[in-house]
Amino acid sequence: MNAAGPWVANVISDVVGLKTNDRIRLVQGSHIVVNRLYDHDRCYIFQNPDGRIFFAIPYEDDFTLVGTTDRDYDAAPENVAASSEEIDYLVQAVSSYLARM
Repeated sequence: MNAAGPWVANVISDVVGLKTNDRIRLVQGSHIVVNRLYDHDRCYIFQNPDGRIFFAIPYEDDFTLVGTTDRDYDAAPENVAASSEEIDYLVQAVSSYLARM
């Protein structure tokens, strides 16, 4: 079990003493929370023309969780944040599907 999350390489090298750079691949998966997009409690799973899968899930009472992106990430884990490109991608993707419904 990896309880270290994106810091797993640090834990393996600093605590266990193994070199891990060649075996660990960090990825960034971003989600956005928007005002509720529909009036029921079911989720949607979509596939974009680029082959990527994403979802829209009711979140709490008034919101929808939309995600996820998936891209390689090689910076410090504590600095991760959704990029404007990822946000635009998710907004455009969910808008194009829900506009057809």
